[in-house]
Amino acid sequence: MGGTKKKSVEEVSSLAAGEECSDVPAAHHDALGHSRLFLGLVVSAAARFRGARRVIARVLSTFQLPLAAPSGCTGRLWWLRVGSYKLTRAQEHADDGVWSVEHTVQLGREKGLMLLGVRLSALASSDDGLSHAQVEPIGLFPVTQSNGEVVCQPREQTLTRTGVPREIIRDHGSDVKAGIDELCQVHPETAHIYAMKQKAAHVLKHALPEDEAWRECCRLAAQPSNQVQQTSWAPLAPPKQRTKARDMPVDRLMEWGARMLVF
Repeated sequence: MGGTKKKSVEEVSSLAAGEECSDVPAAHHDALGHSRLFLGLVVSAAARFRGARRVIARVLSTFQLPLAAPSGCTGRLWWLRVGSYKLTRAQEHADDGVWSVEHTVQLGREKGLMLLGVRLSALASSDDGLSHAQVEPIGLFPVTQSNGEVVCQPREQTLTRTGVPREIIRDHGSDVKAGIDELCQVHPETAHIYAMKQKAAHVLKHALPEDEAWRECCRLAAQPSNQVQQTSWAPLAPPKQRTKARDMPVDRLMEWGARMLVF
């Protein structure tokens, strides 16, 4: 345990003061090593931007290194550059690509139409299932409304970069479904697949409402949240139930119920 800590501290200190930190790109204030360390803390240590800055500042202070820690705003700009590169870099054309089409959370009047891609060959060679590193963003398009026509608009632009996908995973939202159905008509070699989580939620949506015990469970589980918040019983509060697609997180509610029965 002690050896592991010592090694990690040595690695961080060497990265904070190594050769990469003497290599400062033109028109930049911070060195490449700082960028790498900052982004690594966000990805691997789940640190926030300001938290990553404080970690680097503490390392520099501990080892008395005459360097300045990058600000959280600077780190955020680095992340935007990484994202821009991932979205605009050349993609390998493949006939075993799988797309996942989703909408991001709405900000103001706009939300993003996100296309994520993974290769079937990468899944076949993995024994641990799908990992974050195997998924690539292949398109992000801001939209103010969503319908079949809007979903189809970025199609040709994306196909030119990646080739025709083998499969497309989607839910049964009318806007996404209409756009994907049109793509599959033009490219019959592409199959559309119902996302498993949405499929299961769709089945439960029709099966559970007929169950009196389940309806009573949901009704009772919705009551304690307001009653126990800011009290010593707050850790026992049930998970928040969604008003839209409420059958998707059914597992969380069932797990909570099982724990409460044991308690």
